[in-house]
Amino acid sequence: MERGKVLGSDGNLWLEHPPFGAGHVPPARQQIDGNVSAFQGI
Repeated sequence: MERGKVLGSDGNLWLEHPPFGAGHVPPARQQIDGNVSAFQGI
């Protein structure tokens, strides 16, 4: 499985680790940055 990046409404950018989906405890997060307005995967 792949990891996912999530931008919070507070400007924090997080790296989330699997497993994802229903029936799983929310995945662990690692903060990447704390002052982000937008990002784009490439």
